[in-house]
Formats: sequence, C-alpha cells, structure tokens
Amino acid sequence: MGALDGLTTPDLPLADPYAVRAAFAADGTSHVEGNAPDTATADALEAAFAQAAGAAPQTRAWTLARGMPSDDWPTLVSEFMALAAPLDRWSLSLTGTQAAITGLAPNGATRDAVVRDLAAWSGQSGLGLSRDIAAGPETLDPAIVAGELDSLSTCGPLALLDPPDSYALFDTVAVSGDLAAAEDRDRVTDRLAPLIGDRDLKLDATILNDDLCAIRAVLPPAPDSAVSIWLGKGGTGEASLTGVFRTGENPVADVLIPAGIADGSLWVMVVDNTGKVFHILPNINRTDHDIASLGTVEDGLRRIRTLWSRDQLPEDPNRLAMEVTEGDYGKSEVVAILSRGPLFDMRRPRDESVQSVAKALAEAVADGRTEILGMASRIIDARP
Repeated sequence: MGALDGLTTPDLPLADPYAVRAAFAADGTSHVEGNAPDTATADALEAAFAQAAGAAPQTRAWTLARGMPSDDWPTLVSEFMALAAPLDRWSLSLTGTQAAITGLAPNGATRDAVVRDLAAWSGQSGLGLSRDIAAGPETLDPAIVAGELDSLSTCGPLALLDPPDSYALFDTVAVSGDLAAAEDRDRVTDRLAPLIGDRDLKLDATILNDDLCAIRAVLPPAPDSAVSIWLGKGGTGEASLTGVFRTGENPVADVLIPAGIADGSLWVMVVDNTGKVFHILPNINRTDHDIASLGTVEDGLRRIRTLWSRDQLPEDPNRLAMEVTEGDYGKSEVVAILSRGPLFDMRRPRDESVQSVAKALAEAVADGRTEILGMASRIIDARP
C-alpha cells in the first residue's frame, strides 16, 4: 500500500478567495487569469472569453486549485463575460461571491441595456455586483452633434459653443441659440442625450415666440461683425446687458456700425409680442436710411440711435420711444439689417403684421434684391 500511496496525485492547493479576472481593451489587448478546478474548466472559460471578446485572450494565467464557492461557479463566470460582450472595452472579476466590472459602452442605450442585464444576472445568481460602466463614444466628433442641430432648430439656427476638435468623455457639450417654445428644450435634450453619452449638455437657449421666430426664419445668413445693437435704460443711460426691463422703464437702442463701413442702407424694426412689426428706421416720418447721413462717429464706431429716451422726445417729434406697461409684458426684438442698397422697394407702413413683413423679407432675399452686409438683433424682455 505504501508504494501505491507514492503514485497518488497530491491534492490541489486551496484558493481563498477563488477568483477569475479578465480584461479586453479597444485596441484588442486582452488577458484572462485566475483559478480553475482542472484544465478542462480553464479551457472552457477561455472559450467563453473568446466568445465575449471576439478573439482568444492574448495572455492567460491559470492556477488549478480547489475551493470553488459553488459547483456552478464556472457557469457564472462564463455568463458574466457574455454580459460584457456589447461593451467596447471591459475589465471584470469574480472573486468568491462578489462580481465587479468596469467598461465603456458605445452609447447610452447599450450601457442601459447592459446595466439592466447585469442587475438581473446578479439577482438570479445571488452574487454581489459592483459596476462602473460609462456611455460612449469615447471620442465624439462635433460635426455629428452639429448635424443633429439643424433638424432641432425652431427659431433660427442652433450652434455649438466653442467646440473642440473632439469631445472627450465627461466634456461639456454647449449649445446656444433660440427656441420657439419651452417644450423645444426637451426635444433638443432627448435627441442629443443618447448621442453624446457621458457628457454634460449645456443648453443656453432663449425661449422666444412664434412671431419673433417667423421673422428669424426668413432672415438670411449674414456677417455678425458688421452690425451690433446696444440696449440701455432711458432713465439712467446705463447699458442693459440682459435686455430685461421692468414696468415704467424706458428701453433705448443704438445700432453700432464700424466707421470703416461708409456706405449702406439700414433698416431697423421692432417685432413685438402681439403679432406686429414696427418700422423704426426708415419710417413714414423719418425716411433716411443711408448710414452716411445717420448717427455720429466716435472711437471708430457709428452710433445710430433708433429708440430714444422719453426726455429726448421734445427735441424732435419724429423720434420714437418705448415704455414698459402692463400690456407690454413679454419678449420683443429689435432687428437691424444693413444692406448694400434699400432692403425693400417701397416705404413700409409704420406698423404691419409679422406675416406681411416675413413675406416681404423672404421675397427680398429670394430675389437677391440687395446684398446683406450685416445683421443684428437684441431681445427686449418686458417684465412686471
């Protein structure tokens, strides 16, 4: 019996905890290591890895040992690796009865599906689970996001704000522009969220109204450096950076044009929140529109006042002023268009409907009647 005892295979060492670790990277680098009760089980686990990763592991390291937490432990390891298959890269471990996984999904929808499946697997198996799975893509081309913005625009163009060459994970994707209604914010967020993955979306959008947006829809692209609009408070002369004016306040507006632009025709209008457009310059009482005869030049800028303070009205009966009253609450917009020649063929009435002006603008742009040199707009937000 002693001789036979000498031929007996010694017992396998005890592994405590019993563990398997596996990793797959986007560049194809892969590795699996851990404990197995025999070579057949190790081979089966390598096959499960290959099924999940799409290729056999580049390196492997197995230690045959006893101490499996349960008879179905190899099956649980194989299932765990299969659940990682949809990820672009992953690293997982099953140590005793505790599972852990980190990884990157190609998008939010895939990440959410993998997380749901992992939770169900953990619940059915009784294994503890910790996870850290990010939603990709790992890098995001700004052009992909910009392409979606075109179809989401409801009140003039939406644009990316200072986009990088490529968005990394956890960067902020900033979008600016105007929208026609509050619910449009949800549409933009719902469309972009699955696209950008684990990146913050910062939507800096002003909610306007259908009247303002009707004019925006027909305005042509134009350089934004040729014209700007300064808003101020008539009572104090201080600038209004926000465009917010309260009851009793008197908004004033200046159109600013670089002094180097010596020729051109200026048209200024106010689109209010009642469906009307008021023609400020030119108008029936003030027909000048050639910038050479308008405003004053100082410090390299031509400043043309179009909305005046109340105390300046007695100096010239043709001047126009605004005052915020209860019936004015809402958003209006001052629009200034600088063109090579007159924007319209005929003098417009003092005020007309948004639809009428939008039609006239669309016709002027379609006919190529005159070259648009520059355009600017500012919102007057009248509040109690």
